[in-house]
Amino acid sequence: MEETRSKRKVPLWLIAAASVVMLLGGSLLLVGWHRPGTPVRPAVPSPTVALSQPVAPAHHPERDYLSGKRGATATSKNIVYSSKPIPVAVLMYHEIRKGPNSLYLPAPELADHLEALRQAGYVGITPEQLYQAYSGGAKLPLHPVVLTFDDGYASFYTNAFPLLQRYGYPGTLFVITGNVGKPEYVTWDQVREMAAAGIEMGGHTVNHPDLSKLDSNRQAFELTESRRVLAEQSGRPVRFFAYPSGRYTDRTLALTKQAGYVGAVTTLPGLAEPGQDVLQWHRIRVNPGISGTALVVRIRSLETAAAPSH
Repeated sequence: MEETRSKRKVPLWLIAAASVVMLLGGSLLLVGWHRPGTPVRPAVPSPTVALSQPVAPAHHPERDYLSGKRGATATSKNIVYSSKPIPVAVLMYHEIRKGPNSLYLPAPELADHLEALRQAGYVGITPEQLYQAYSGGAKLPLHPVVLTFDDGYASFYTNAFPLLQRYGYPGTLFVITGNVGKPEYVTWDQVREMAAAGIEMGGHTVNHPDLSKLDSNRQAFELTESRRVLAEQSGRPVRFFAYPSGRYTDRTLALTKQAGYVGAVTTLPGLAEPGQDVLQWHRIRVNPGISGTALVVRIRSLETAAAPSH
């Protein structure tokens, strides 16, 4: 009974003071956790994908993959260079988002490719650096790779461009100038922004026609006008070209050179090699569903096959 009475004699003012202290402490914790004016940053999962794992599920939000560790470019320090020109993997992509056919590759899969290339020691170079190596004697890193994207889709700006920047890989966008500003394609403001950030812009004609079916005058227009407009709008030299759908003739090759391009890529499968015509570099088409691991294995096998026998 005495114990019960002593508990009842606790002053009400003491209980109230304790409550106030608890409330103030909680408020201070909240203020410390998120100060006014400080944006709350949601946690973003790392894009790092172990090479033994499959491609990240497509249902993951693509923005979750827009952060990553920087890869190496040919301008980075501590790069080991080859003593002679070597074959180079030139990768060919199109749309970087989910879609109904093989032209579409979801952003998480591109992130997986970039991570696998980085882990395997591949160094990103541009078509300009490839051209200088094959024609001017510049040295290439031991494991070079060129990343190209055809057509100039808006998904390159929204998905591929941030990934390339954050993984530290250069990229080349071959632009259909007549489609710039249309729905699903980049705008000129985006072209200028990306060119200023180091993305190399390449010609891909005005209207994306089958050049092999056009007469010389029409081919010349598609080649020269697209180069002129792209250089004018981007503020950068345009020296490389991609043949629409990989279709061209011997006459197209001559007209491409006359238009001022110094190099061009095709859809012919394989590696670009020192002995190839610089206007007919081969590329590796990258389809959806291939993991980063499988892509690296594919490149390695082509490099092994192209290596001179001893």
